[in-house]
Amino acid sequence: MRFPLLIHYWALEVGAAQVIEEMCARALWLMNGELIEDDPGPQITHDYRWWSWNIAKNKPEKAVTILTACREKWKPAGVRIQHSESRTSPYRHARGV
Repeated sequence: MRFPLLIHYWALEVGAAQVIEEMCARALWLMNGELIEDDPGPQITHDYRWWSWNIAKNKPEKAVTILTACREKWKPAGVRIQHSESRTSPYRHARGV
């Protein structure tokens, strides 16, 4: 069974990436309160493993490049606020509806 969403905070333990890859149809990569990526579980774990491998190998420049690419790949959707008449009209019970 694949779960629809797993919100994974920053502390990936050894083997946890594989669990996310196998069990999650969608995952969120959060780091220090910032959403880095919102993608299918296998894609998130691939990107995370590549980033963490470069950190472990003391290649911070490459790790920064990976994070930048992940941030560019996933851009949050723009929010459009639409005003409604119901917000300015009296409540339905006050109108006798």
